[in-house]
Amino acid sequence: MLRNNYFGETKTHYKLYKCGKNWAVMGISLFSLGLGMLVTSQPVSADVTANSTSSSAVRTDAISASSSSAAKAETTSASSSSAANAETTSASSSSAAKAETTSASNSSVAKAETASASSSAVKADAISAGGNQIVALIATNVSKNDSIVTTKFAQNYGRRVLAGSVTNTGFSVSDPDYPSGMWIDPDKSHYSYEWLQAKYGGNQIVFSTNRTGDGIVYVTELSPSNEVLKQYTLNQNTQVTSAVFDSTTYYNDAYFEMVRSSNNSFVTKYTASKFDSNYYNTLSYFVPKLITQTTYYVDKDGKQITDSNGNPVVAYTQKGLVGQNYTTSDVNVVNGYYAIAPSNSNGVMSPYGEIGASYVKNFHDGVVITYTQTGSDGTMSASIAQNGKVLKTWTNIKSSDSTIMYQVGYATYGIKNPYIPQTSDIKYVYSKLGNWVVSNPDGSTKSIIYPNDPSDPTKIADSSAPDYPVIAFIPGYTPEDHMGTPLVPVDPDDRTKGYIPPTPSDNGTDTTITYTADTQKGSVSYV
Repeated sequence: MLRNNYFGETKTHYKLYKCGKNWAVMGISLFSLGLGMLVTSQPVSADVTANSTSSSAVRTDAISASSSSAAKAETTSASSSSAANAETTSASSSSAAKAETTSASNSSVAKAETASASSSAVKADAISAGGNQIVALIATNVSKNDSIVTTKFAQNYGRRVLAGSVTNTGFSVSDPDYPSGMWIDPDKSHYSYEWLQAKYGGNQIVFSTNRTGDGIVYVTELSPSNEVLKQYTLNQNTQVTSAVFDSTTYYNDAYFEMVRSSNNSFVTKYTASKFDSNYYNTLSYFVPKLITQTTYYVDKDGKQITDSNGNPVVAYTQKGLVGQNYTTSDVNVVNGYYAIAPSNSNGVMSPYGEIGASYVKNFHDGVVITYTQTGSDGTMSASIAQNGKVLKTWTNIKSSDSTIMYQVGYATYGIKNPYIPQTSDIKYVYSKLGNWVVSNPDGSTKSIIYPNDPSDPTKIADSSAPDYPVIAFIPGYTPEDHMGTPLVPVDPDDRTKGYIPPTPSDNGTDTTITYTADTQKGSVSYV
């Protein structure tokens, strides 16, 4: 069967299996996505027509994984009867999430509403758990004692910021701009990061986590009018059955949560990442971690700069949860230098950037894909393993490379570098200002450095600023710029006051000024 839908072309193959006295048909569908591939396994009864399609789907946008989760925001994977969203670039036969911190074996998941959890993780290259998966641990201890302050209110509950995150002018970390109508957890120590709505009944789900970044997930089930129906607390490596939605279970692995239902489907109404408007029986997302990012002030050689008083310009550190908005600033005006703001000077908190960090996708079918960042540009290596045995390894995969398809049994897995621009290493580069280089009529030259804007390190001063340089008046000569255009006198009625230097085309490039002799006027007398 071949049919076109939102995901592209779907090819389904059916195979008969003997089940006692009955026969069952297993349909295997391969979805060809614009950004990746997804393989699903569809159980179909013998009397189902060839036009039957899967009624369940899974989308994953995870940034951490434990023994029961794996993969990354650009990866979507599906388990039995599942589909993927168009944002994804890699898929398999199970749910997925990217691992920054992972620990636990497959047998450690217990069904409970509340269970104990640890707030720390150990950094390691790779370990095995139960012989069924490869897990990379790449996090450090997270304090649970970060104080919380409230700034501007959003959606009547407040936009919360970690204390100390708005210390210097121009620096801030704040909650996202939530969409209108979203219920936001009123507990100021909680950070709401995902909003779902059910297809049948219209009830809603909001996921929150502690602002300390300990990985605990709070699930709130709501009516269509935002009335709270039921709430659950899931520590890491726990699961709980919904009391509101039939045949629906919530999972919280190590920084990766998932909801799976056999009787309903859900649409994403909000996450910090891009999302589509399709309904899925299984949806998963990362549990935001508390990360640290540092802004540095360096010269073109990467060395720490000093201010106009000779004091080192110190780096500034911010903490925030993945998905929060942040701003930074160039802060210091350094005489003789101008600042160049990096492309990541403002944006959304991202966990990427550490060389040697590994990100794991555990598909819960014995297959694990592990990515390891090897380059500062986001280049990664990747390996795929089944039941603890590495099947193949790739090196030097760029984030712009297309998806690599690799088949294991009946399933095809997509290997795609999950890197997104990092925010952990923000550098304002201070470069030397250029000069006006004046060539005098006597053959000598004089250099005049461009003046700093006193309030903006990225600019030079405006010509109207006090003490702005003036090009000297020399009788019989007119100064011209490099294009041969005469300079404008400071006072059109009195050239002796000098000339306004031309505006530089680039703050770091010299501008030449040359004096040209004035045209001489002569007279002839007849006797």
